[in-house]
Amino acid sequence: MPKFISKADPAAQWTGAHKGHAFFAYANNYLIELKAAIIVDVEATRAIRQTEVGATRTMIERTEERLAGC
Repeated sequence: MPKFISKADPAAQWTGAHKGHAFFAYANNYLIELKAAIIVDVEATRAIRQTEVGATRTMIERTEERLAGC
């Protein structure tokens, strides 16, 4: 098994983003309606900054679908 794959959770990402010791992690991405300060949607991703764009698109699409009937 490669060194940078978690034996307990292969979906976790090896990261050293905090300039300390590297560890396995996920990232939580929140879509927030700022006027009322309400979390509208949440998307967990691997701990890679580039995945934030895809997570944002996913959350916006889900929210649009959910609110389309309102």
